[in-house]
Amino acid sequence: MRLELLLCCCCRNSTIADFRSSLTSFLEGCCPKCIVALHFLGDYICKYLDKNEGALTLIVDNTEHLLKLLEDNKLDFAVVEGFFGKDRFDSILLRREPFVGICRKEHPFAGREVRIDQLLQQTIIHREDGSGTRAILEQELSGYNESLQRFHRHICISSFKLILELVKKGYGVSFVYNILADSDPDLAKFTIQGESVVREFNIVYLKYADLREKICSFWGEEALG
Repeated sequence: MRLELLLCCCCRNSTIADFRSSLTSFLEGCCPKCIVALHFLGDYICKYLDKNEGALTLIVDNTEHLLKLLEDNKLDFAVVEGFFGKDRFDSILLRREPFVGICRKEHPFAGREVRIDQLLQQTIIHREDGSGTRAILEQELSGYNESLQRFHRHICISSFKLILELVKKGYGVSFVYNILADSDPDLAKFTIQGESVVREFNIVYLKYADLREKICSFWGEEALG
């Protein structure tokens, strides 16, 4: 897997900036959830590599496959956004991440809270069917008895990088995790009036597995509270 090869080539003295730079082309094809995870995982990975000589394998995949790898004892733990069976897995909350609207900095929505009827007058740029961010957006719209088809115009693009470029150039608005919105100075944020969407990212591992030492070595003591 490409990401595993990149990690193997990452030397102990590499900086976080170097690590993220080496992942640029890989991230272009990732889903937003993967990109979010890698944005904050980069810090942990570089700190781990600076202090440890052991091998490190990082797999980027969908939740279902990661949970299967855990059950097959092929992974020690996984970072998961979304549902997992708490009867089979234990977890540690890693972070909560707001889900926000984005627009170009000069857009009338920039820095504002907007009504749903105002939002529907816009061009919405969204991911393809099956994308996690699209599912979240559709779930929120359904609470207003609305859908993507109710927007003035909707554009479906599978490339997350292209979506961001179109938003920055003023071709529409979109929705992403807050950490991504803050990572680009050419983007502005907005929220839907009365709505605050926050998703959890959890460290998930097999129930009753004794992983305290491994979790501490990667995440630090603070991860265990």
